[in-house]
Amino acid sequence: SGKAEEARNKNFQNGIKAVEASKYDDAIKSSDKALKNAGMKVGDEEEDVCCYKAAAQYLKGDVKGAEDTVSGLIKLRKDDADYYFLRGSYYAAESKFDQADKDYKRVIELTPKDYDIYFTIYENLTARGQKDLAASYLKSVLASKDKSPECHIARGRVYMIKSDYAKAKVEFKYAVDRGKNEGYLWLAKCCNTKGESDSALEYIDKYSKKEKRTSESYNAIAEAEMTRKNYNEAQKNIEKALTEKNI
Repeated sequence: SGKAEEARNKNFQNGIKAVEASKYDDAIKSSDKALKNAGMKVGDEEEDVCCYKAAAQYLKGDVKGAEDTVSGLIKLRKDDADYYFLRGSYYAAESKFDQADKDYKRVIELTPKDYDIYFTIYENLTARGQKDLAASYLKSVLASKDKSPECHIARGRVYMIKSDYAKAKVEFKYAVDRGKNEGYLWLAKCCNTKGESDSALEYIDKYSKKEKRTSESYNAIAEAEMTRKNYNEAQKNIEKALTEKNI
């Protein structure tokens, strides 16, 4: 009914406010009330409530509770990569690395060409001291048979992590040749990492001729100017990057 929906929405909003105010017990109570008002009906709004409840449980220190809440969501949405990623991250926080790996592998199965997620998983596991397990996700990127420019960029990023800049540049150039101008920015990043600011600025110039400036390109210019000790120019470009991000 309309009243139940109104009550659910009010409790959901109260739950969000409570999370923002770090009142996690209140957030969990409000989320439970919102779910009770929803009755047997489970839609997008109820899933959002569950996500907030899991976040409140996790932040309160009840990681097991957060895992259970997300497990309930996975039963409803067996093919939702976001939920597997969330639960995998909770497992990793609890040092349940076998279970985390299983969930993270499911994420990759469901979104094999979302290459950013490989790096997020790599960072999560590295932060938990699981270097070998983290490295296995980078190996998956290198082993991919995908010939898309996005995969070339991902492979280049792996080589950058390994400090193999020569191979990284080859991959980024492949991406550019296949129409992915973002490769120029990664080439610039490679050059900046090695202190080659002139080359970095040349690549940014090539990017700017094909695409409009982005926060990433302004950041790349700032890095190059820092290398040259042109701190005022660097600062100007950092400000432009922040402005672009807020547009």
